[in-house]
Amino acid sequence: MATTRVGLITIGQSPRDDVVPDMLAQINADVEAVERGALDGLTLEQVRELAPQGDEPWFVSRMRDGTEVMLARRELIPRMQACVDELTELGVDLIVPLCSADWSVLDPRVPFINPGRALAVINEALVRPGGRLGVVMPTEAQAQIAQARYERAGEAVVTTFAQPYTSVDEQLEQCRQAGELLAREQVDLIYMGCMGHTQKMRSIVRQASDLPTVTANGMIAALLSQMLAS
Repeated sequence: MATTRVGLITIGQSPRDDVVPDMLAQINADVEAVERGALDGLTLEQVRELAPQGDEPWFVSRMRDGTEVMLARRELIPRMQACVDELTELGVDLIVPLCSADWSVLDPRVPFINPGRALAVINEALVRPGGRLGVVMPTEAQAQIAQARYERAGEAVVTTFAQPYTSVDEQLEQCRQAGELLAREQVDLIYMGCMGHTQKMRSIVRQASDLPTVTANGMIAALLSQMLAS
């Protein structure tokens, strides 16, 4: 079977060596990853000019060297679309944003996985009726925003955070604390909602909570494997 060229777009800078190798290892198919980033070619000073203002929607990602950055959604949309257009011109077979938000605003002209919409449905289906979902976001502020969003939708969740773009020791300590908190809250399933949450981070949360734990990038990798495997 021919190799499938999958375009992977990070909202930060490519390549995402912290995420993509983990994903590819879980895909049971012959895949060539073609990576692009919304912030490719920009300096840290230029990226800091894209920071959110006031209470506008924002995302967190990383520079190529691992530096964490905050980005206004309004600044990302045209840059993400430019990456979609470039990957389409390169002839990829499928495009996937490496961000678990809803990317319905983009206009792809090749097959496309929208992580935000796919993951929302899958997570809802994995929680028993009357049960609660535990959600791990990348920052404390995003956990608070997510909690309010779920509550407005009438969904029972408990949110917390573990930062993927900090020191390894801090990552693992925050994952341990997140797992222990969600175990005390007796959630049914833990969803680690940032594409930057690695399989190593998932393992720490799983061990600390003794609860089923899934990552955004792991579930997208599973979808890709089902779509592409012979």
